Amino acid sequence: MQRREFSQYFWFNKFLLQFCGVLPIFTNNISSFLNILPVILSFLCTSFLNAPAIYSLTMHGSEISKEEIANIFSEHIQLFVAALKVLVLLPKRATLERLVKMCFDQWATIDDDNTYTEISVFAQQAQFITYAFYSNVVCALMAVAVTPIATMMVMTANQSADYNRQLPYEIGFTPDRHFKTIYGLQVLSGFISLTPIVAIDTAVVFFSLHGCAHARSCHNRFKQLTTNKESTTTIVNCIEHHQKVLEFTECVENVFSGVILIQSILSISVICVYSFNLVLVKQFLISLLI
Repeated sequence: MQRREFSQYFWFNKFLLQFCGVLPIFTNNISSFLNILPVILSFLCTSFLNAPAIYSLTMHGSEISKEEIANIFSEHIQLFVAALKVLVLLPKRATLERLVKMCFDQWATIDDDNTYTEISVFAQQAQFITYAFYSNVVCALMAVAVTPIATMMVMTANQSADYNRQLPYEIGFTPDRHFKTIYGLQVLSGFISLTPIVAIDTAVVFFSLHGCAHARSCHNRFKQLTTNKESTTTIVNCIEHHQKVLEFTECVENVFSGVILIQSILSISVICVYSFNLVLVKQFLISLLI
């Protein structure tokens, strides 16, 4: 039976984690300073998108409608939270590297084909979830980038004079100069800034599912034990494997507990903002009907 190594399941998640700077690219001391470059790039792109919006809300908040404020908040909060997640995980780089090494080590201990077939399902699920979520985010970013252009083309064809040009990410005003340049930079910065969202959120699921896989492997080892015929060495090996699984799950909790808390707070905040925006829209529709 042809087996796949852990690296074949992990390569895309590894690329995403290294791209946002959470997982070091280089391990030697000479090139360690290069590991900070992806982090700097991610924060520069996030600042480029968020800084104008923060300025508009701070200096000209009274001139912006409540609906537009809600739209700005819902668009930019995810970028801010993505940067916050990176900050939370940066001090845990060494623990994350240790977690990856534990995955490699435990994957190499699987010697039974039936067990491999059973636990490879978890690894495939983790890989497919990563691909699906990344595709979803890319499609959403493309929709954000294309919608203003399509709207502009429709309004131009209809010769509408009331239409104001829009950027992919609202900042509270429309720049008069270098609009196309800012538009392109927003799309590029959006792609770079959204990568940590995919990398970190899928990493939580990825390592959790691999924890389930190793727990299932440990379960199968204990099931194969008999009461009388097994040697002490075999029983000790099963216990050591169980201890490694517990150590792995503890490591996952240590690395991602803060990320899960931040994601929970973000989800609640976004639901509240969208609900508030929905109430405003309903009130506007009711006023039109009355």
